[in-house]
Amino acid sequence: MFNNPLLVLLIVAGLAYMFYKQCAQQIIAGRDFLLPLAGAVYFGVTLYKGTNPAIVDPVIIGAVIGLITGVPGGQIVRVWRDTKTGLIYQRGGWSYAFILIGLIVLRVGIYVGVYVSKLAVDFNLLNYVFIAMALGNYLGRNINVHVRSQPLAAWR
Repeated sequence: MFNNPLLVLLIVAGLAYMFYKQCAQQIIAGRDFLLPLAGAVYFGVTLYKGTNPAIVDPVIIGAVIGLITGVPGGQIVRVWRDTKTGLIYQRGGWSYAFILIGLIVLRVGIYVGVYVSKLAVDFNLLNYVFIAMALGNYLGRNINVHVRSQPLAAWR
């Protein structure tokens, strides 16, 4: 999967876009779930095409870990209702950016630690797990933000 430079570039661009979307101020909308779900579907289809079925369980575990870290991490995202327009906004800002950077540093540390320790680990599998964790984290964050925005929407 990671032998194609164009695919690697698309994955990096997608992760950078997810990073931006999680930190920037934006209106809360149902489409917030589109990117993580579309990424999960594409990733799932790509993973199941000709891939060893033994890697499915670790990838699902990675996605669940990402979801579990994303839900509480989403609590840092500011959610408010604009009194002039009535629109509900979200903004992760630098606080959430530091959480994401910390998760990236942790994942790179794990990757380097496994490499240096010369453990018999499939690095493609590790990449799959990290991508699943990123998608799960983004989805968990969005779930938290949307649940917190519901009382504001009802207040209109």
